Amino acid sequence: MSGTSIQGPELGILSSLAAINRANFVNTMAFSRISSAAPDPGTILDLSPLRLLASEATALVGYLNRLLMHGSMSATCSRR
Repeated sequence: MSGTSIQGPELGILSSLAAINRANFVNTMAFSRISSAAPDPGTILDLSPLRLLASEATALVGYLNRLLMHGSMSATCSRR
């Protein structure tokens, strides 16, 4: 922050334990599932539409742009 001795004040709201917990949660969601009581299978992400586009980077970025950003990503960003 300008004018202070604090470097990276935004990191004060995220502890190292919270960062590790987030990384573990994302790993669980991407490669497994979050369990729940039977007979509910829990929460599972269906990544099959992304896997179909994985070999074509431009198509994958375009799909994610439409899905997550409502097509608002600039053409410059989508070409990188």
